[in-house]
Amino acid sequence: MNRKQLLLLLLILEFPIFNGHGQISGSHLWELQSCFTLDQNNEDGVTINVTEPGNFSIQYTGEYLSISGNFPTCDCYCSSTIKAFGDTEDYTLIMQEENGCDMSKGIHSNKSIYSILPSEIFSLESFTNDGKISSEIDFAIYTLNVEIPVNGDEIFVYLTLIPFGNFIEHPSLILPSTIRLEGNSINSEVLVKTKEVILKLTDDSTIDYLLNKKFDEISVNDKNILKLEINEEGPWPVKSLDELSEKLFLLKNIYDVNKQVDFTSFSLKWNGDTNRFEFLNIQKDDSKENPKPQSFKEFILMGKYFIPTC
Repeated sequence: MNRKQLLLLLLILEFPIFNGHGQISGSHLWELQSCFTLDQNNEDGVTINVTEPGNFSIQYTGEYLSISGNFPTCDCYCSSTIKAFGDTEDYTLIMQEENGCDMSKGIHSNKSIYSILPSEIFSLESFTNDGKISSEIDFAIYTLNVEIPVNGDEIFVYLTLIPFGNFIEHPSLILPSTIRLEGNSINSEVLVKTKEVILKLTDDSTIDYLLNKKFDEISVNDKNILKLEINEEGPWPVKSLDELSEKLFLLKNIYDVNKQVDFTSFSLKWNGDTNRFEFLNIQKDDSKENPKPQSFKEFILMGKYFIPTC
């Protein structure tokens, strides 16, 4: 960290800045994020205690803090963007955080996230034109994310798929965040291998035959490929076509749900009277990330898989 960044960090931690809502201490913004920690007992003063991030940046405007950097030990990225809304008597912090080391991301707040965002935003049905979702999944497959502008009282909340393999049990298909949550990643390596096998197949019909367990109808060429990849002596945990079919069926269920989503973002505005965010207007804002039609094969090959760096 250079001297200019260090002085800015000291400013954030020690001095409240006057803004339109009163005085909000930068330390309140800093304490919400989990990307970076501080060592204030260092002889040289305040330092970032992350083995000196190779690429570190701060943007601070009094009620807004954006901090990001890379961790040389794992060569992964972490970023937090935090903004204060309301007055000093009852201020609300909202944060978007992304940790590339464990592939987690999502929204956090100093208050219950369910108390400051519209309840509809936690239901996947709200992201469809007909208000309906058909699903056989019993875990979360989406996380909420927020784009927080430096100025103004508007934010943009949008969905992203949780990396395949990080299965977190949840009553809803949407989690506000996967930060600091541990899912069942037992199948992560297996799903990555499933993708690799699908990439090698020469006949697209083979995917349907595997899903429906019509193994006899698989072409000779693809049968030979599958025999090389799936066998009792191989290092891969899946030892049979039946097991491969089960993993494909899991991905197919996620694909079938994702196909029903018509738009993925909402535009929200802070309401100082109710101390919560409300829909900016009746129209949903789908300009952030409008889902594009994909085949199931494309969905498998283009998807993100849960591969923690460290």
